[in-house]
Amino acid sequence: MQIKFDEIPVSKRLNETVKTSLEQIKSGQRRKKRKKLWIGCGSAAAAFAVTVLFCVSNPALAAKLPVIGSLFAGLEDDFAFAGDYSDRAEVLTPTETVVEAPASESESERAVDHAESNAAETAETPEGLYTVSDCGVTLTASEIYCDGLSVFLSMQFYSEEPLGYNYQWNSDGEIARDEAGNPITEPATVYLVGSAGIDGMEVTEFGSTDFHVEQLDEHHFNGMIKTDLPSELLGKAGSHQISISLTRILADFCDENGYPIIDSNNPGDTSYCVRGTWELKLPFHSDTSQLQVYENLDTSESPCRVTDVYVSPYQIMTRYVGVEDGPGDPDGGVAVFDQDGKLLESANSTQTYGISSHSLNGSRPSSVQIYLMDAWITAMKTWDTETAKDQAVNSYTLELHW
Repeated sequence: MQIKFDEIPVSKRLNETVKTSLEQIKSGQRRKKRKKLWIGCGSAAAAFAVTVLFCVSNPALAAKLPVIGSLFAGLEDDFAFAGDYSDRAEVLTPTETVVEAPASESESERAVDHAESNAAETAETPEGLYTVSDCGVTLTASEIYCDGLSVFLSMQFYSEEPLGYNYQWNSDGEIARDEAGNPITEPATVYLVGSAGIDGMEVTEFGSTDFHVEQLDEHHFNGMIKTDLPSELLGKAGSHQISISLTRILADFCDENGYPIIDSNNPGDTSYCVRGTWELKLPFHSDTSQLQVYENLDTSESPCRVTDVYVSPYQIMTRYVGVEDGPGDPDGGVAVFDQDGKLLESANSTQTYGISSHSLNGSRPSSVQIYLMDAWITAMKTWDTETAKDQAVNSYTLELHW
């Protein structure tokens, strides 16, 4: 389905957000010694590219365009696996191309010349290559990055039906307000239901997976999600394809009084639910240049042991062998602490037994202590090193190198 961006309704808040982004672009351009022209070149029609050429001189028109291609920068700091993705990401939906131009030409002349030459290039680009739309909801994949362990994807989410906000509350049990008296909002909680596969191998079933979002207004969201690689690909560089198939999108939010909107007709009584089909196939490269690998960590015959540990700038992933809780029903869990005894958050997106993922949340620990428990629930209830030592069936210390 061809997406007509100029017909998508845009709120005042989104207008202001895009204007701010444009001012930052113009400011950065003034600092460059050579004059350059930023030309929009999305994967839609050439006319869309020509429109972007005049964004700087026409902010009202620019405000109608989606801010795609640099979503990681606004999401990565608050993501559960915080870190720098924007500098390493592959852009799936290009929004800007730098074109050198002679200093003697005016900006308008350069814009027309490069628009004409660029039209031939973009005309053959498949429309909507990384955009899918169904039932009033449009998803556009923006950037992708793989740290050798997981695929991190940023997307823009647009809903024709307006979604509300959540609110911050103060200690008096009232909605928190800013200095101007306006309610302090938080994004609606968005869930994706479906599955993801890599190179034909299904690796994740999204069971109401929380989609980390930044809410621009009642219709527009920027979001980020993590999908773990299959165990066969962990720690290995290479080029792959991830296929995402969604069947439902749900959301929870509040009314203007701050009370949750509950709809008993929706799964889990969520505030919002739309059923449809959204499928994306995205190329990516597994980057292992920043990955620390500790293989064959424990070669003993212990029935419960950690075999391999992988450390990226974003997470620590452990591969372990658990105990048999019954025939065909293995169990086990991992708790990880840094050199100061701080527990690293367990945030598994994988449903594969024997692999555990813990977020570094932007930190760079000098060492970690890994405790292997005989039950997953025991690991989840372990909050300090003393308890971990008492409950663990095996433990390991790793010195890390950054």
